[in-house]
Amino acid sequence: MTHPLLRLREKLNLTQHELSRAAHVGQSNISHYECGSRYPVVKTAIKLIRFAKSKGMTILLHEFYEDLK
Repeated sequence: MTHPLLRLREKLNLTQHELSRAAHVGQSNISHYECGSRYPVVKTAIKLIRFAKSKGMTILLHEFYEDLK
């Protein structure tokens, strides 16, 4: 399953760096979240969800943590 951030970036044609600057999240964190080696704290996930919403896309909070089940 493709991570929601990767889907967001591909849909908006953004690099990790561009997404990180727009959402005020470190680029290395974006990389870790996309590959599943780290998970954002809820506050950061909400920042990313709000950014997606501002671009007309929906990411749900649980999507960041699906593979923790």
